[in-house]
Amino acid sequence: MHSVIGILGSALCIIALALTLRDGKFGESNSYKLLNFCGGLCLLYYAIVTHSLPFIILESIWVALPLISLIKNFSKLGEKS
Repeated sequence: MHSVIGILGSALCIIALALTLRDGKFGESNSYKLLNFCGGLCLLYYAIVTHSLPFIILESIWVALPLISLIKNFSKLGEKS
């Protein structure tokens, strides 16, 4: 089951990359950030259960960066209301 979650995370990150390469503007979207966040979260889980410290560090950053950006974007939306 752990491998399935890791594969799902990899697929989400690859989809985000492929969509960005097809259309550069996609990389600025919340959808891109959400795909990377969800993919990174799955991969972080996999890294933790496999006790891979370098991968844990990488995926922690991979999860944190889009999360911070999404929070900033959604808080800007709240200010406009």
